Amino acid sequence: GLVVTVLEGENDQPLAKAAVFVQRANGEELAPSRSSGEQGVVEFSALPAGECWVQAGKQGYSFGEFGSTDGRKRVTLVRGEVAKVTLTLSRTAAASGVVLAEDGSPLGGASLHVRMRTTNTSRTVTFQQAYAVSDAEGAFSIQELPDGDVDLLAVMPDYGVSSWYPSDTDMSVVVGAGATVT
Repeated sequence: GLVVTVLEGENDQPLAKAAVFVQRANGEELAPSRSSGEQGVVEFSALPAGECWVQAGKQGYSFGEFGSTDGRKRVTLVRGEVAKVTLTLSRTAAASGVVLAEDGSPLGGASLHVRMRTTNTSRTVTFQQAYAVSDAEGAFSIQELPDGDVDLLAVMPDYGVSSWYPSDTDMSVVVGAGATVT
């Protein structure tokens, strides 16, 4: 069997109504997903022995801090034993704003890209995390970003590509759990 406890990363309190999945490395589902109860606990029985991945997710939450694997863990199930796993999910942040032309007029239809960065012991890894399109008034909102440094890029037909903001030499915008950067 398998007992999974899902916690909220900011306070290590139980997180109810998180979807919990159990699958093999090849993606084969070992049991239907289940929601965590009020105490953040989900129990699975009659799972086959062997290695599997356990993952949790909930809207408005990410898998721990950017670059972590707290929301997904590898487990070896042994016949006749109950494995216990704790998964941590963190609240997400958001970025929003208005895209303006040089003359100050709003630019609707601009593509906004968010670039997130993480640093491990040997190097800094950068990749695109999220995407949105500005509305007719130039407004955009990108939800469910993990905590961390955020760079924005606007792309508009007939205007070309802006540079990343902040640039690599500027300070990055930092979003925090439950926060919105405008």
